[in-house]
Amino acid sequence: MRECGIVRDLLPLYQEGMLSPDSVEFLEEHLKTCPACRARAREMVPMPQYRSSTVSSPRSPAKSRAT
Repeated sequence: MRECGIVRDLLPLYQEGMLSPDSVEFLEEHLKTCPACRARAREMVPMPQYRSSTVSSPRSPAKSRAT
């Protein structure tokens, strides 16, 4: 599935809290319906970013760093 490839690419950024709100929503909605991607996400422990109770506990997204 094409979306699975996108989700695999986004997971590391999601883990770091570096995705836009729209990307977070896309990824979380996909994880709700795709057991394969959900399993891959679980393998990337810890994944505290997840808001979905299907994977882990919530964490607020990382704030942007001032330079």
